Amino acid sequence: LAKHQIKLLERDELAVLGQPSEGPEAKSGILFRLQQDLPRILDSHRSDLVRQNDLLRHYNHQKIELEQEIHNLKNRKLTYPANTNKLKAAIEQEFLNRGIHSEPRILSDLLEITDPAWQNPVEGYLHTQRFYIIVEPQYYQISLDVYNRIKKDVHTVGLVNTNRDQFREPIEPRQDSLAYVVTSDNRWALAYVHYLLDRVVRCTSVDHLKDHKVAITADCMLYQNHAVRKIDDAVYRTPFIGAHAYEVQLSERLATLA
Repeated sequence: LAKHQIKLLERDELAVLGQPSEGPEAKSGILFRLQQDLPRILDSHRSDLVRQNDLLRHYNHQKIELEQEIHNLKNRKLTYPANTNKLKAAIEQEFLNRGIHSEPRILSDLLEITDPAWQNPVEGYLHTQRFYIIVEPQYYQISLDVYNRIKKDVHTVGLVNTNRDQFREPIEPRQDSLAYVVTSDNRWALAYVHYLLDRVVRCTSVDHLKDHKVAITADCMLYQNHAVRKIDDAVYRTPFIGAHAYEVQLSERLATLA
């Protein structure tokens, strides 16, 4: 109440109101002040109640979302960025309408990392490219038409042109490259991720980064365009690639809910 400059009754004022011998003028003054303060007291109470209700709704909404994510993770489903989900769903619907029995996939869901020491660099270097959509080459044009049709509502997510000859067969990655530690059972996903990562050399020391055009260390120091930078931990803190991603994300969500 003090923040609203509302003064409660002092002990002597209570005494005045409780004494029959006190004059009406003193009591009237005290009661008049209380009457003036009452609307502000009620407004303060209502404002606090509204804020508490808003916070409660926010927390309940977060709890519901968290429980849904946990349910999805237990069923081997990750939560992807909204634009990725929208594009994937729109392509799925178009395939269904055309009777096409093929599934658009999210790149990260098709990959595995063979060396855990390089999980963070792969996640960090790919960043948003992890959430690109992969379709079979014969359905790329149909998928592109869908994307073009909904481009006012969906943006940022990439649709990989699997029709390119260079993506029809995976290359043999260099043994010192970041591509060497990434594998996939999907030929187009493997070809694309090898195309992205074969240029990136794995270095054991930050001092060796400058010896290459593009290079990275296991702790995510990246050298590119003649400059070195540390990839933000927030980019790779939550993994999305491989079975490891499900385990880590489920553990994180359960700890948050606890």
